[in-house]
Amino acid sequence: MRTELKTDIAEVKGEIAALKADIGAIKAEILKWVVGAIGFQTVATLGTSSRSSESSRSSNGAAALHR
Repeated sequence: MRTELKTDIAEVKGEIAALKADIGAIKAEILKWVVGAIGFQTVATLGTSSRSSESSRSSNGAAALHR
């Protein structure tokens, strides 16, 4: 009886270790997605701000030509 119990405990500990490893892998995957999303948002924001500064420069130049 005690031997069976010890065997069951050892199996459960092995399963817990496997689950912890899976959780660690999932955390790493989530972190990759978060960093990627932040990078994408940064590039999109910089792209949008550079376009708006270019258009404001060109509209200011056009206004100066009409004077």
